[in-house]
Amino acid sequence: MASQWPRTCRDAAFVVAPGVPTNRVLLRYTGPDEREEHQVAEMPPWTLEELSARLVGVSALYLNLASGFELEVATAEALRPRFEGGIYLDLHSLNLGIEASGRRFLRRPPELERWLSCVDVIQVNQAEAALCGPVPEGILAVAEAAGVGAVVVTGGRDGASVWAQDGWRFGARGAVGRPYRETAVMAVRPEEATDPTGCGDVFGAALAARLAGGASVAEALGRATGLASAASRFSGAAGLAAWLLNG
Repeated sequence: MASQWPRTCRDAAFVVAPGVPTNRVLLRYTGPDEREEHQVAEMPPWTLEELSARLVGVSALYLNLASGFELEVATAEALRPRFEGGIYLDLHSLNLGIEASGRRFLRRPPELERWLSCVDVIQVNQAEAALCGPVPEGILAVAEAAGVGAVVVTGGRDGASVWAQDGWRFGARGAVGRPYRETAVMAVRPEEATDPTGCGDVFGAALAARLAGGASVAEALGRATGLASAASRFSGAAGLAAWLLNG
């Protein structure tokens, strides 16, 4: 789909920070889809200047707060008026507090409303959505008040749902009083599934890319769910990148 986007950043690359430890965690699975997480090391957050320099000519921004420390809310607030494109945010580890021991625990982000006011789409899983009350009513109420046009709730092997406001398109802000409509899809868990780690990341990236490319919510959701299900066949990232590029 990159060929359909006249402003694709074709020279994108990893940014290397010499001498800075990368984000590292220890994961211990307590069930097929449940795990405990301990933070071992974290990188400093992106600055507004660093981000702004890399967003010139970019049409859409996908933010995945895999550690929860990649970006500060004040930076996100300063970035919003400078960026004309759509912003998709996977809250991910922003929903995790951290104890002195490094153990992460689920909690409602203390500045959730400020974060949501900076983006057009948010992604959470069922447990994260429940931090705002009954699902989906609680998270939709918070999202509506913050101007979020679409809310994505993932359910692992149960699939995913997107609640988008009437007439919403990627890049458009939401509006108070405009109802949300649900589009849902069931996941297909491969029999050879080995590792659920990273499936939500594959899902979010694929969904954001499809929406940014002009796909309908139903089309984007179906494609993203299929890729996420297939990703569970890979242990870690071994072989996954090559499969996604060729799949």
